[in-house]
Amino acid sequence: MTKFRPPPSKPPAPRAQPPPAPAEPPAGPEGQPENQLSIRKGNPMTQLPPKIPTIAVPNHGKGLSIAGMVLGIVSLAILLTSGNVMSFPCAIVGLILSDKGKKQSKAAGQPTGMATAGIVLSITALIVLPLLAVIIWFWNDISRWFVEAWTTIRN
Repeated sequence: MTKFRPPPSKPPAPRAQPPPAPAEPPAGPEGQPENQLSIRKGNPMTQLPPKIPTIAVPNHGKGLSIAGMVLGIVSLAILLTSGNVMSFPCAIVGLILSDKGKKQSKAAGQPTGMATAGIVLSITALIVLPLLAVIIWFWNDISRWFVEAWTTIRN
């Protein structure tokens, strides 16, 4: 059995010399360099990237319209699935957001369909909630009235 022997090592390669230090830039009135980029002109790896111009994006109200429509859908879903009172604040906030989104969209000349849908859904939830509350509140009286009416019709 033979033992593993590593290959003979090579002498290390000579190290590269670091670049010479850049010359001091001319000093301004307060002793600061006149141009900050003049320090970095010697080495292209440390130059600053060019500035990218920023573009201001106008607000067309699309985000508010979407948020209002989603809250209108959520308020109706909460109302119709559980009859919970939490649909009321969702409908109020959805109505406000949809109204603001519709105004901004109209001012920007953009379509206002989602904002209108949010307004309709929120108002529907606000109308159905009190009706549902009245029906639930007076359910015993209403059911008793239907039973009495049915028995008088049958007899």
